[in-house]
Amino acid sequence: MDISTVRKAYFLGIGGIGMSAIARYFINKQVEVYGYDLTSTALTKKLEEEGMLIHYQEDIDSIPEDIDIVVYTPAIPKTHKELVYLNQTDIPVMKRSAVLGLISKSYQTIAVAGTHGKTSTSSILAYLLDGEGIGCTSFLGGICKNWNTNYRFESGSYMVAEADEYDRSFLQLFPSILVILSMDADHLDIYGTHEQMIAAYEQLTLQMQVGGTLIIKHGIKSLFSESWEDEMVAREIKVTEFGDADCEIVVRDLKSDGFNTKVIAKVSGDELDWTWNVPGSYNASNASIAISIARQIGMPDDRIAAKLATYQGVKRRLELIYADEEYALIDDYAHHPDELNAVISAVRNLYPESKLTGIFQPHLYTRTRDHFSGFAEQLSKLDCALVLPIYPAREEAIAGITSEMIVEKMTIEQAEAVNHNRLKERFELYKHEIIITLGAGNLDKHHPMLLDYIQTKRHG
Repeated sequence: MDISTVRKAYFLGIGGIGMSAIARYFINKQVEVYGYDLTSTALTKKLEEEGMLIHYQEDIDSIPEDIDIVVYTPAIPKTHKELVYLNQTDIPVMKRSAVLGLISKSYQTIAVAGTHGKTSTSSILAYLLDGEGIGCTSFLGGICKNWNTNYRFESGSYMVAEADEYDRSFLQLFPSILVILSMDADHLDIYGTHEQMIAAYEQLTLQMQVGGTLIIKHGIKSLFSESWEDEMVAREIKVTEFGDADCEIVVRDLKSDGFNTKVIAKVSGDELDWTWNVPGSYNASNASIAISIARQIGMPDDRIAAKLATYQGVKRRLELIYADEEYALIDDYAHHPDELNAVISAVRNLYPESKLTGIFQPHLYTRTRDHFSGFAEQLSKLDCALVLPIYPAREEAIAGITSEMIVEKMTIEQAEAVNHNRLKERFELYKHEIIITLGAGNLDKHHPMLLDYIQTKRHG
């Protein structure tokens, strides 16, 4: 399909973070955009302000006439009335990933893949390249706080996009530059085994453009097949590793004063330093990778440092909601054990003498089934942990898989599973100082209650 011929587009699940970025691409191209979503959110309201017409009830009669394309997310059930109806028409009905793949054909694609860190790394890179005369359009998996959007358009030849492993979506991309940040086991409901997931990542590397650049975490190459390195040589792919002391890209030193952080890193043999308002060694590593790509494209080091100094981060990624001399509320999207470890470690380094409380909402029954022991291990690094019920997203409940499984394996005294309607009551039984909300669901709805707690304690 020629994406440039689309004049009217309809989105099923338009409020998803990846879906909304593509919807914004179309509205930017003067396409009429319509959509359905289950609930009205801050994001869908913003989309409506930008000119999109959205409804919130399954209703075939609400589907506009003369649609050129239907874009849907795998989160939409196959039995959804509108999807069933549209599949019976002659209108092209395409997954979000397939549409992103079509869009990417017009660009030199910089794809960021990995179990963790995709949104942070792609957002840093997109912000670095924006307005620098390079010409970069970006599709992000989170809201860049500098722009308050997950989509950024510039006329030019480059595109930054997250390469999402869920549903093998990233195999729709054929990047010129590819980053693989991690390959920890995840989405085993799709892949079945970790080995099958690794095979999909390997396939993605084999789809790179000849003469491209692959930036990959140290140690991952050994997980690919025996013929992989020969394939990279045959395709003239430059492979650069990061994360180990001997790698071409590695963080050398990091010092934080609150959220203000000074970083020294080695990037392609050169020592670079910058100061920014984003703590955490993993964020510094993500920035080092983004710097390497920006330099390769032609951005000078002084401009890179200047841009990083003004970078504000991504919503729900180690986002500071409130802070004073005694209390803080921090929000993070972490929904995998390794992500919990990174966030909790970063916050512990920021507040080494304070009590850390985590409110965690597990995301997906299958992920909880596969990782409940890992969740328990990481949450036990807190001083207090309250675990909310599992956020199901696209899944049906699995018998016997509950939040209680996590709590039962935890090793700290102040840990319990709590329903949403009793969170305030149970939360106030304990003393709190630094509070972290953790998870990819809707637990941010409790922020007003948590802020009220802090204000009451401050003025009590």
